[in-house]
Amino acid sequence: AYYRLDDMPHAILNYERALLLSPGDSDIRFNLQMARNKTIDKIIPESEMFFVTWYKSLVNIMGVDGWAILAIIMFALAAILILLYVFTDVVIIRKIGFFGAGLSMIIFVVANVFAYQQGNKVASYNGAIIMSTANVKSTPAENGTDLFVLHEGTRVDITDDSMNDWKEVRIADGKEGWIETKKLELI
Repeated sequence: AYYRLDDMPHAILNYERALLLSPGDSDIRFNLQMARNKTIDKIIPESEMFFVTWYKSLVNIMGVDGWAILAIIMFALAAILILLYVFTDVVIIRKIGFFGAGLSMIIFVVANVFAYQQGNKVASYNGAIIMSTANVKSTPAENGTDLFVLHEGTRVDITDDSMNDWKEVRIADGKEGWIETKKLELI
């Protein structure tokens, strides 16, 4: 609704919130990109190693609940396969039980690690959206030097949340500065 009303800051804010809860949803990603294309600031993120990007993509295939369900299924499958291994005399079924249980346990551990990482990401998320055009300052004061301007709809990460009226923010290209709390809203 915000996108259709051309209220890009609120549209981006809510798409980011939805993406946080369902990181594997391609429709949310597409809609978020469409909304970002209508913003003024076109920030190019800092590059990262390709395997870090791949790892993050793998972790974001599912949310916390999806990884937890996969872990439970793999644990149950491993238990069944161990029972097959223990109580069967046929060699091929014993091999399937043994190696299948080992693979299921590996997937169980990986799914738990990914669920833990997704849970930490949701619990300690520090992203925010600029709701109105703001000058980013070098210090948390009105008389601080203006470093750059951020327009509505730009996503920032809060790096220092210790003050009530000011937040230290970092944008995707690595620039940092202070912005008034009333100019942004937490995702």
